[in-house]
Amino acid sequence: MPTWPRLNAHRQRHVQRLRRLGICVLAACIGLAMLVYRFGVVYHKPTIVELLPDSARVIERQRGILFGRAGVTMMNWLDALERPAGQAFLLVVAGVIGAAACYQVAHAIEVEEG
Repeated sequence: MPTWPRLNAHRQRHVQRLRRLGICVLAACIGLAMLVYRFGVVYHKPTIVELLPDSARVIERQRGILFGRAGVTMMNWLDALERPAGQAFLLVVAGVIGAAACYQVAHAIEVEEG
């Protein structure tokens, strides 16, 4: 006995379009992340910590006094996200979330109308 598609042709095309959109969102975010990283590396401006090596130790100590160990860790994460690699990582994460949302909507349509 042949298995018939559970969705009509219009809804099946809609689901396929959503999945293609998810792929395009992910690919676009990865491409944009590559550009952001490349331009960030090319047009890099040195920070105060890079210009004054001893200031890193002083800044770390002051953050430890003000915020404690957890605050220092969070500030280090924030500093890492301000670098080009961190910005590119955020773009890729946003692309994964966007693609997952498109796939989730497509799956919900299939389950709901299936």
